[in-house]
Amino acid sequence: MLGIFHGFVQADGKLQFDDPHAVVRYIGSLRGRRLDISIEIHRKGRSQKQNKLLHAICRAIGEHLGYEEEEVWELMKQRFLLIERDGRTFCRSTSTLNTKEMAELTEKVLRWAATEFGCVFFTRDEQVQMRSQGMAV
Repeated sequence: MLGIFHGFVQADGKLQFDDPHAVVRYIGSLRGRRLDISIEIHRKGRSQKQNKLLHAICRAIGEHLGYEEEEVWELMKQRFLLIERDGRTFCRSTSTLNTKEMAELTEKVLRWAATEFGCVFFTRDEQVQMRSQGMAV
């Protein structure tokens, strides 16, 4: 069982949970069990802009390969978003990623597209520079 709770550390060093009653209920359900507890700094969930960008990249890869965006999206998820928990394999949804994880995923997908399929993406600045040098983009 995985319990994720949000909160903050007050100026006096005390931990304040957003929903302390939920924490108490959850911990109560674990009486007598040993726990591994980790604490990490909260990051915002991935943004709509990040999600739209990754969908656009998958659409472009699909166009390059002759597949639908949804097919590339599923391939990407199987390649990069599989996790194992309790001996079972699950595929994470991008909606569960934070902004940093989504940025890392996007970088992996761009590298995957370039190395596996020869599908290279350029930034606007790179496109402008290439055009100024007479290259077709």
